[in-house]
Amino acid sequence: MIPIEDVKSEYGTEITVVLLCCRLHFNTEKLSTLQQYIDTRQINWDDVIYLAKYHRIEPIIYKILSKAHLPVAIASRVKQSQFFLVQNNFKQALETERIIELLETMGIQCTPYKGVAFSRQFYGDIISRESSDIDLVISHEDFSKVLELMTADGYIFENKIEYSYFKEKIFTRNNSLNFDKFKGDNREFHIEFHWRITENFVKVHNEAHRQLFNNSEKIILAKRKVNALNANAHYITLFIHHSNHDGFRVLKNIVDLCQILPSNNNDIDTHYIKNAFKDLRLVKAAAVCCYLSSELLGLNLPLSPANNNSLIPGKVKAFFMERLLRKRSYRDTALDNLDNRSQLYLKDSLSEKIAFILAGFKQRTTPSPEDLQTLKLNRNLYFLYPAIKSFRLLTKGIDKKHIKQQK
Repeated sequence: MIPIEDVKSEYGTEITVVLLCCRLHFNTEKLSTLQQYIDTRQINWDDVIYLAKYHRIEPIIYKILSKAHLPVAIASRVKQSQFFLVQNNFKQALETERIIELLETMGIQCTPYKGVAFSRQFYGDIISRESSDIDLVISHEDFSKVLELMTADGYIFENKIEYSYFKEKIFTRNNSLNFDKFKGDNREFHIEFHWRITENFVKVHNEAHRQLFNNSEKIILAKRKVNALNANAHYITLFIHHSNHDGFRVLKNIVDLCQILPSNNNDIDTHYIKNAFKDLRLVKAAAVCCYLSSELLGLNLPLSPANNNSLIPGKVKAFFMERLLRKRSYRDTALDNLDNRSQLYLKDSLSEKIAFILAGFKQRTTPSPEDLQTLKLNRNLYFLYPAIKSFRLLTKGIDKKHIKQQK
């Protein structure tokens, strides 16, 4: 485990506070160490709160900080933020239950995924993990009925133009289609209906997506029992999302995956998961995850051979440590869409890397929803979109809307 003083000298005081809180969550550090650090350092608390939000681990950070002696103004701020997060998660859970029940009235099978469902299965409650939206798994064959029900319920179909452009191809290209409900000018709920773990261009093994339909458990979200993914299947799908899709971009990716430890979930079968990683070509990703978990949190995950470090070149280790510990802006997150090194580093073979690069190039010349919305070309002129998309990338670089949504 990387020493705290090394983290401070290399990456700064504030990310050290955040990392200490994460270690306390897993009992690999003591509260007295955090308290001494707080008492003996000049801390920019605005930066600590920004980093907790950026890394999407506010519930854990605030829960740990509430146990420490903080400046009065900061303690009050932490308490208020905790209250808001708890309220929001319960609100998300109740709406999840309501939508599942609504769809069941039309015979549509629907399973909660990520969000409060993962929190319940792996954290033991629905308040320890950030849940900013609602993720549900459906069969893409049911989507037309879902569209009818959701719009009748007051939701706005976010992908309307994209759906019209790609038609049936969207179900092999995309991994989800989304709906929003607003209260005045504020978005109250964002719901994503999934049938794949990631978009097609990420090039995940096709067999992986079947894990989304491995429903063998019942869990209580807020008030009622709902069908849930088998715990092993849920972990595998989230691992793929956090590695192949996100590229271990934020600390939440690692914290989530460390919840696999047997002391946290007795239903986990690590032998089954390790075999699945081998079959789904996730060996390199598992090795990187184990390395980061050990160095950052002092946890030895049972996902990779003991000699997993030999699978990871030094430059890859340095890349991911910088990615997670160096202070980054939301603009940096948007730029990650143009820098796919993280996903490339996690691929098991050269052929997979080449396939990913080619698919990424095709993705970048495919019109985005913003292109379709802005230009609104007649269908006879749709062939112009790829050229326009390429020009927009060269001149604009990143999507400003994406940055705004991350704030």
